[in-house]
Amino acid sequence: MLQTRRSSTYIIIGLLAIQLIALLTVVFVTLPLVGQWHALDLSIYYKDSLQLLRGQLPYRDFALEYPPLALLPFALPRLATLGRRIDFIGYVWLFLIQNAIFKSFSLPYRPSSANSSFVGEATPAVTECDVHTC
Repeated sequence: MLQTRRSSTYIIIGLLAIQLIALLTVVFVTLPLVGQWHALDLSIYYKDSLQLLRGQLPYRDFALEYPPLALLPFALPRLATLGRRIDFIGYVWLFLIQNAIFKSFSLPYRPSSANSSFVGEATPAVTECDVHTC
């Protein structure tokens, strides 16, 4: 029993590592192609995280168009550098690596319907009970 659990753990860790490597490969290959589309958003994250770490408060000292907890993933790439100065390109790479890690370790979607045949299947927005007013 213990051996089976241990081997299952190794398999899961291996699959997570493979997924993370695959996501980082996709990021590395596609970033030069799509980076220009997302440069505006990433520059906002870059500036907002810098202002936050300089001690300014969102909504009071600088405009923030996101909810307050959105600053956490914005600031994590800067915190990962342990206070060293980071340029915009370095920030973008750390931000994308952070997203790949979060995606690798996020929980899969679990549909609420018991009739769904696989994990990725979406639950219909309108059910039969809604149509016939059960």
